[in-house]
Amino acid sequence: MFVFLKIAMAAALIQNPSATQQDPLSHMSKQDLRAKLKNAHTEQEFALLARYFHNQAVAFEELAREQKSELEYALAHPWIGTKYPSSSERARLLLSYFQKKKQQSLAEEHDYELKASKAVSER
Repeated sequence: MFVFLKIAMAAALIQNPSATQQDPLSHMSKQDLRAKLKNAHTEQEFALLARYFHNQAVAFEELAREQKSELEYALAHPWIGTKYPSSSERARLLLSYFQKKKQQSLAEEHDYELKASKAVSER
């Protein structure tokens, strides 16, 4: 039950990583985001998408940091999780997942920053 609650909290953080009211991507559905990704052509649209992926990377970094502290705790107290997957194994898997997602988000951010700079140079 705790794992499901933590995953739900992670999903909420990913969807709204300290978003401000000025950020139009913070309130978009996945379908709207896909449409933005498909139809982006201007410098502003690419910069907005780069900021979105930056926010995603920040959110995944925070989640990875939480999992790292949970992993350290689980390794210091091995008697807590005796079932498989143990609490340390679960934390290790989630840490790895969040780190990979962070790297993917940073790569996407970089791609959209390049697209934004190309859009500026093409004017």
